[in-house]
Amino acid sequence: MKMHNCARPDCPNQCPAKNKFCSTDCLAIGKIAVSRKEVEQVKLEDRLVQSVQAYLAKHPAKTARLSPSKVKKTHATPHEMVLLLSDFHYPEVVDPEVAMGLSYNGDVCVRRLERTRDVVLRYKQLRESSYPIKKLTVAMLGDMISGDIHDELAITNEMPTPVALVKLAYYLHDMFTAFAKEFEDVEVVCIPGNHPRTTQKPRYKQKTTTNFEYILGHFLGALALSGGGYRVQAPKDMVYVHRVFDWRLGLTHGDGVKSNSWGGVPFYGIRQRRDAVQALLRHLGQPGLDYLAMGHFHQPTVLEGTDCTVIMNGAGKGGDEYSIGTRLASQDPVQFLLTFHEKHGLTDYSRINLRGIV
Repeated sequence: MKMHNCARPDCPNQCPAKNKFCSTDCLAIGKIAVSRKEVEQVKLEDRLVQSVQAYLAKHPAKTARLSPSKVKKTHATPHEMVLLLSDFHYPEVVDPEVAMGLSYNGDVCVRRLERTRDVVLRYKQLRESSYPIKKLTVAMLGDMISGDIHDELAITNEMPTPVALVKLAYYLHDMFTAFAKEFEDVEVVCIPGNHPRTTQKPRYKQKTTTNFEYILGHFLGALALSGGGYRVQAPKDMVYVHRVFDWRLGLTHGDGVKSNSWGGVPFYGIRQRRDAVQALLRHLGQPGLDYLAMGHFHQPTVLEGTDCTVIMNGAGKGGDEYSIGTRLASQDPVQFLLTFHEKHGLTDYSRINLRGIV
C-alpha cells in the first residue's frame, strides 16, 4: 500500500495515498486556512509545554504543609473539674405577675440543683472517653441562701432562714453524695455570700463567720462525715486560695467590688480587685493567683488576664424583680463547670443553662 505524509503540515504521521489526512482531527484542522507562521508558533508552544511538564516532573512543587497531627491513643493525662455553684437564693420567691413572667421559688431551686447535678455527671461521662477525671471541686461561691437582710425578702421568702438552711443542707448533701459515687475525690468549698449575713449592715470584722452560710458549710461537713463520701472546707478567708493541681484558684463571693457597671458587669471594679489581690499577695510574700472565681453579679462572664483570669459565675435563680426594676434585664440562670489540665491549666468552661427548669 502506497503511503504519503499527512497533508497537515505539523503532523508527522503517514497515511494511505488515497487519504489526504491521517485522521479526522487532522482533516478538521486542515480545512482551516493556517499559515506557515502560525504552524511554527503552534510547534513552539507545544515544545514549551513539554519543557515545563518535564521540569515539573523532575522538580515537584513544595506546598506549605502543617506538621503531622499528634493524636495520643493511650496514656491521656488526668484532668480535674470545678463546679461553680452560687446565687440560688433558696427559698426566695419571684412573682411572675410582677416580674414579667419570670417565676422562681423553693421547688424551682431544687429542680435546678437536680439538673445541675445531672449535667455535671453527664459531662464527666462524655469527657472520660478522652481523658480520666479523678476529682471534682464544688466551689460554692455564696448566696445559696436568700437570707433576710432586706425587709422585702423577710416578707416574701417561703420560710425563715434557719429552716431554709437545714432543708438546703440536706438537698446539697444528696447532690454531693451523688457526685462522690462517680468521682474518686469530691471536695466542697463553702464561701459565704452577702445575703445570708446575720446583720443588715455589712461588716468586715468576722465577715465570713457572722453568716448563715458559714453554718451551712459546717452542717455539710458533719453530714459528709456520716458517710457522704465527700469532704468540706468552710474557710474564713475573704479570698480563699484553692489548688487545682498546682494552679492557684482564688474563691470569693464578689461583694465589695465597686458597682459602677456596664451591662450589669463592673468591669473596672473587677479589674481593680484582681490587680489589688495580686499586689496584696506579693506584698505578703505569697505567690499570686492564676484564676479568680466569684459570684454575686448574676452575670456569667470570663475576663482573660495576663497573669490572672477572672471567672464570674451566673445565678441559679436567674432574673427577678430587682434586675427588671433597676435595669430591665434578666440573665439566664447559668452555672459554670470548669475543666483543668495539670500542665495547661483551665482548658474548658461549660455553661450549664438552667433556663428551662421552672
